[in-house]
Amino acid sequence: MFKFLNNSSLVMVLHMVAFGVFLIPFLWLMGGFQPYSHEEPPPVKNALNVAY
Repeated sequence: MFKFLNNSSLVMVLHMVAFGVFLIPFLWLMGGFQPYSHEEPPPVKNALNVAY
């Protein structure tokens, strides 16, 4: 029972990580296509600039 719970939670974490890896570039692309991207960078680029 506990082993099954551990495995299912591990699979859920892996799925969420894979989904996040897929979602971040998708959001970045969508931000790049927004009209205001010519005046100011997309939110993801802003967040990356703040992070680094």
